[in-house]
Amino acid sequence: MVLQTLRKLRYCRRYGIAKTAKMQRVKPIVAPAKREAKEQQELEDERSRIKYTSEEEDLKTTHKMDKTVLKSLVEAFQHSVTHSTKAFEENQQKAWGEALMAEQKLNEENKLSFVLHLKKEMQQDRELVGTRIQTLTEPEAMTF
Repeated sequence: MVLQTLRKLRYCRRYGIAKTAKMQRVKPIVAPAKREAKEQQELEDERSRIKYTSEEEDLKTTHKMDKTVLKSLVEAFQHSVTHSTKAFEENQQKAWGEALMAEQKLNEENKLSFVLHLKKEMQQDRELVGTRIQTLTEPEAMTF
């Protein structure tokens, strides 16, 4: 029973409920602290509202300047993009030209080496055919 009343008193003190005359004396001490906290919170809310509205007004006034700044930034970006794409295309064309030249040179060298190889084979074939003709004609000439 005593524990139950102590729990009730703790509960009452915690939540500012006055059950006895003794607690009524304590209540005014707790309540102003809550009021001060609430007032402080209201002041902070009001300050944040004022700050927010002043920021909105600043944004509205600087919006026109921001548009011109943004336009100039966009134009500068577009100019840099077109310039860089032109330079890229020029470099790409130059690289393609160099690659084509190298490929043509390689093809010509391959053709020359292939022609030389064919000439050597033809020469070897001629020599081989010549020796066969000689071997064929000599025994035939002897038999006739």
